[in-house]
Amino acid sequence: MKNMKITSIEINGFKSFYNKTKIRFHNQLSAIVGPNGCGKSNVIDAIRWILGEQNPRLLRAEVMEQLISNGSELLKPVGMAEVSLVLEQVPKYNFEEVEIKRRIFRSGESEYYLNGVSCRLKDITDIFIDTGSGARTHSIIGQGSVDKLIMAKPEEKRTLIEEVAGIRKYKIRRRETETRIKTTKENLSRVRDMANEVKRQMDTLSLQAKQAEEFKEISEEASKLESTILNAKLYKLHKRKDKILEEKSAIEKRISEAEREAAQITNHLRTLNVQFANTEESLKESERETNLTRINLQARLSSQELLKNEVSSIDKFIEKIQSEAVLLGNETARIAEQLQSKREMSHHVKEDLEKEESQISERESTLLTLKPKHSQSREDLRNIRTSLFKTLNEYSSLKGSALGHEKELNELISRKSQIENEHEELIQEQKSAIRDIANLENTSKENESRKQNINGTIGKLALSLTSLNEKLRLATEKNDSFKEELNELNSRLNALKQIQSNYEWLPEGIRNFILQNKGQGVLGTFSDFISVPEGYERVVETALGDTLKWILVDESSQVIKAINSLKQDSIGRGTFISIKDERINTEIYKSTENMKSLFEIVQIENIRSNIIERTLKRVFLAPTLDEALEARKAANDNSSFITTDGDFVHANGAISGGPTQPGVLERKREIENLTISTQELKIEIEKTTSDIQSNEKEIQTINERITDYNNRLIEIDIKEAETKKDIANLKGYLEKIEKRIEYVTKNFEQIDNDTSEKAILIEESNSKIKILDIEKIDLEQKLATVEEKIQLDEQEERNLERDVSDRKVTCASLREKERSLYEDLAELDIRRADINKRIELESTNIEEKKQEKLNLIEKEGSTIIEIEDIQNNLKKKEESLTQRNEERRKLQEEITITSEKRESLNSQLSDVRLKGSSFEIDLNSVQMEIENITDTLRRNHSYDMENKPDMSPEQEQELLDIDLNIEEPRLRRLQQKTERFGPVNLLAPQEYNKLEERYTFLNEQMDDLTQAMASLAKAISKIDKESEKRFNEAFEVMNEKFQQIFSRLFRGGEGKLVLTEEDNMLETGVEVMVRPRGKKFQSINLLSGGEKALSAIALIISACLIKPAPFLLFDEIDAPLDDKNTSYFMELIKEIDKNSQVVLITHNKKTMQEVHSLIGITSNKSGTSSVVSVELN
Repeated sequence: MKNMKITSIEINGFKSFYNKTKIRFHNQLSAIVGPNGCGKSNVIDAIRWILGEQNPRLLRAEVMEQLISNGSELLKPVGMAEVSLVLEQVPKYNFEEVEIKRRIFRSGESEYYLNGVSCRLKDITDIFIDTGSGARTHSIIGQGSVDKLIMAKPEEKRTLIEEVAGIRKYKIRRRETETRIKTTKENLSRVRDMANEVKRQMDTLSLQAKQAEEFKEISEEASKLESTILNAKLYKLHKRKDKILEEKSAIEKRISEAEREAAQITNHLRTLNVQFANTEESLKESERETNLTRINLQARLSSQELLKNEVSSIDKFIEKIQSEAVLLGNETARIAEQLQSKREMSHHVKEDLEKEESQISERESTLLTLKPKHSQSREDLRNIRTSLFKTLNEYSSLKGSALGHEKELNELISRKSQIENEHEELIQEQKSAIRDIANLENTSKENESRKQNINGTIGKLALSLTSLNEKLRLATEKNDSFKEELNELNSRLNALKQIQSNYEWLPEGIRNFILQNKGQGVLGTFSDFISVPEGYERVVETALGDTLKWILVDESSQVIKAINSLKQDSIGRGTFISIKDERINTEIYKSTENMKSLFEIVQIENIRSNIIERTLKRVFLAPTLDEALEARKAANDNSSFITTDGDFVHANGAISGGPTQPGVLERKREIENLTISTQELKIEIEKTTSDIQSNEKEIQTINERITDYNNRLIEIDIKEAETKKDIANLKGYLEKIEKRIEYVTKNFEQIDNDTSEKAILIEESNSKIKILDIEKIDLEQKLATVEEKIQLDEQEERNLERDVSDRKVTCASLREKERSLYEDLAELDIRRADINKRIELESTNIEEKKQEKLNLIEKEGSTIIEIEDIQNNLKKKEESLTQRNEERRKLQEEITITSEKRESLNSQLSDVRLKGSSFEIDLNSVQMEIENITDTLRRNHSYDMENKPDMSPEQEQELLDIDLNIEEPRLRRLQQKTERFGPVNLLAPQEYNKLEERYTFLNEQMDDLTQAMASLAKAISKIDKESEKRFNEAFEVMNEKFQQIFSRLFRGGEGKLVLTEEDNMLETGVEVMVRPRGKKFQSINLLSGGEKALSAIALIISACLIKPAPFLLFDEIDAPLDDKNTSYFMELIKEIDKNSQVVLITHNKKTMQEVHSLIGITSNKSGTSSVVSVELN
């Protein structure tokens, strides 16, 4: 069977992998390499995360959201991290490749995908279960994991063997089974409480069934009497209705005649109104025409005034144009003068330009003759400089050689002095080393004494630790006992609260009704609002009986609404009462010191209601039954009495006695007591928890002290080893000093010979330097003479060039001035032409304005004639308007007279209609009474009006003969008897049967739960046996393999695994004991750093060889190894690679040489990681 392999991983937005990055893995040995901080370990974190890791600290983060890349100074943070892992040869999947994907958003939400389909985390972890691979298995060894394994407690080291044994799935199943047992226990306790409550309700219902029969007989008699009374009332109301209808018909006839006369007057009035409207319209038309004529006259007068203003305006415009023409003539003369001046300036500029150009030509000719002479002088200067440089080089070389010899001579003299000083220092160091060796030998003796003292202290602390552990065990057992008791009480309390809050002690229909309507007018039951002192619960329950089940509502109207709802839905029978029933019963028995009413004993809670107060005031608590009977004789019919023994004297004289079952009030009391008990237990648990924490703290302190002393012993051992090492080093150092003294003595003689040779060489160099110095001075004088001549020639040349340059600038300035004058002349010519055009144009405008003035004067004359015609027309229209106003006034007077006549007739008609309305009201009142009685008969007595048979005269007479004054009081007495029964459960037999079925069902459930618990306990026992067997087998194999691998890595020595509790294989810890070559057996914690790491690696590799995982990821596991141990380590890795896919993160060059492919991780300037992959042969 082929092993599962990682094909590739794709990382996007995860930690330093900001951009989407894909890494392909080879089947052969691979290594991930790169500089520190580039993101290599983030690859391992990404794989651990996608395999299901939920603890952010194991991913080197505080919270999961920190896994999402925050970008850099140049990149914005991303909103999501995503990792995809592609696997091949996955068991149970018929695909070539399987892709698992995990996403996380900054909101904290996570998503999981399997082959692109959304799935659960469990679906992903199930792929790797029992394969040896997973987020927390030995297949992933992160940074620092080796150190954690070394420092781990024996119980934590055990997990490595559990992975090899493959019992992880058994531990998961055991945890799930324990959870199911706990849940089953709670369910069993709850079902048992519910069964007890159902049994109590069954006992109560058996009494209610008898009461229901008696209630039914009285109710039927009251119902028949009520039907007879209602039929008599209904017959009499029909007779009264017929009489009202006759009187109403006569009134309606009188109203009809009056309405006809009123209609005639209204028609005449309507005709007058039409005439008035026409006259009004004609009048408005005349007024409109008159107004238009006035407006037209005003417009003509305004037009005449406007024409006069326009003539005046034209005169002013002509005057303005004439003045402008004079100004333009003056401007033309000024421009002519400027033209003359500009032409003269242009002529002068042209003459100056010709002179300057002639001077430039002469100076340029002179420059051409000077340049050949200057060239010869520069050639002579170059030859002299060459000779001088040659001499200077030779001079510098000799000078440098002489200085070098002098420097070497000085160094030899200094070196000689240093050697003398070093010889003296070496003698002093030799003496100091001999003294230090003696001191170190004394220190070694002192360390041995300190070790003996510390071992004695550790023994005393171990005794204290044993005592504290025993105290901790006892406190833990006590705490567990309290918690178990608390769980049982909570289970009982929750069951009772559910029964109480869900009204499970009421019939199912009534219970559902209350729960659905609570807060919408329904407040709860009577029992919800009273609190009874302890010990009085059963007495009050006996006294109030089914009154405790009364349902309280806000308003009286809601009582009828609730009853109708019960009938409509056929969900049972209930008793409702409004809390706003303000009736006061003054006829109440007076309380005495020995006989108080329940109102004085029971407390009303969370409500203000006379109905609760009145109910409680009618029941009195008597010490004995005899006293209760005596008090009943003196009381009215509304008072009842209850004794402390539960004997109840009813208001009608009946007496109830005998034992009763616990009820709703005792259940409320039990809830209160259980609540107090749970609080007390919580306080005890807190106290024992505090004791446990205190003991644990002391144990931790002692363990820390023992650890501290052990660390001190380790430090002393380390110091002892260092002391011995220092002694050996000092002896070696002393030998080196003696050899150095011998070497220094020989070196001193050699320096004396070298000093004499250097002095001779310095003297020869100084004689040659003096000859070259004379030759150098002569060449420097010749050079100065030639340089002075060249400077004079160059000065003359520069003066001529500067003069030519200045004159060229002057020429350019004159040309620019000439060009500017030409442009000014052209502009002045254009301006003079424009002014002449404007003068000609304004002359034309003056002529046009004069003609326009003549036209306006002519138009003004015709406007005066039109004004006279309009004034004559306006006078005629005003006379016609006065005539139409007179016609309108006459019509208005006739309309007023006719309207007054109509109002009088309407007043008479209203009186008749008012009388008819009174008959209508009486008729409606009678009809409403008929409908109410009919509705009551239909609802309460199944009365059918449509199919009602005709009554005979004898039946009609019987109804008339019924005396309501006698029958109605008899009906009220019957109804009062039914009321004294209080709430009666007519469905008690049916409810009893339902409760019996439920009780049987609950008993069956208890049996099922008991069997389930036994089955689960057997399952745990089976899991424990299998886990113990597998662990024992894996431990033996692991111990044998560890001994082999340890010997190979250490090239000798021994290693073994030891159980801390051999009798408890399910919880025993595992300790690692080793004996490197030449040493004795000891714990891994007492080894040096390198030995610890190598031992831990041996343990990890042993696990990998026994149970090969599909893939192994090691993060810098080889960091503490030197080159030799790295070679041994890689031999074993290559063996593992035959059965598993191995990926190493490393900085070790030796490791890199042994792998098949390298995956390089680099960090860009933006701080993000990228990948480079290289295959090696």
